[in-house]
Amino acid sequence: MKTKMYQEEEFLHPETEVDLETRTYFSDREYPTIVLSVGLGGSAGQDSSVYNLTSRLVNSGYQVKVFSPRNSGRSTGHLTIDNYIFDNELVLEDTAQKNGELAYAMGHSLGGYSLARILDKGSLAKRAVLLAPLVDIKEQNPEIFKLLKNKNMKRMAAHMLELIGLDSQRFSHVEDAQTFLDSLEKASPCNSQLSVPTYILLVGKSNTGFEIKNLDQLRQHWERLQTKESEIEIYPELDHYFAEQNLPNRKNFFRNSRHTRKILDHIDNFLRQVI
Repeated sequence: MKTKMYQEEEFLHPETEVDLETRTYFSDREYPTIVLSVGLGGSAGQDSSVYNLTSRLVNSGYQVKVFSPRNSGRSTGHLTIDNYIFDNELVLEDTAQKNGELAYAMGHSLGGYSLARILDKGSLAKRAVLLAPLVDIKEQNPEIFKLLKNKNMKRMAAHMLELIGLDSQRFSHVEDAQTFLDSLEKASPCNSQLSVPTYILLVGKSNTGFEIKNLDQLRQHWERLQTKESEIEIYPELDHYFAEQNLPNRKNFFRNSRHTRKILDHIDNFLRQVI
């Protein structure tokens, strides 16, 4: 039976004149909170790819707080990798302060990367879940990053981002898009030890639908970073959006997989420490 879901909108201000949209989805304010960090192109709204997962988590007995990265959804400002990481930490800290206890943390793709970059701080979350996280920003599309080393190709890509954006993610002008692309190139890989128990789920296909051939190497890398009581699983048949076939519509994220119920049950058990 589907639970009736409510939502509350709030804005944080990581910098002067920057509004960071957060939305908390819930059926009961007594339920524990998960801070969910979206992948590139996602946002806090109901039109975001993560809404399928959000509604399922609410139905499982959680409050879910989602934030829109800068210049996506109803957030303002300009997105870089560094400020995405900074804002992720801010939302976790603000949630803990308001709730009087640490929240759980969950991140998908770029959201999983940003979360892993701050989980060396044990004071940010009780437990965490990383869904198809990136060790390195370049790992899934290395050929594209090779092309971006050419200044003319990068400028063309920046113009495309300015014109069409990435789903909910907007870019105000070509320089804004260029700054974002520069931040992708400069972003450090995830190499810090995770200081909270973390459940990591790796999938077999990239965000463009190609087979990931170094899954075992990625698993070993993440295992080296994990702390006690952590887990890792690989789903080689699933794509980056946890569907059984790669589909262009990201709203299929956590929707069409026969594994979805099993994965959600395992996430629930892991977060509640019933392992």
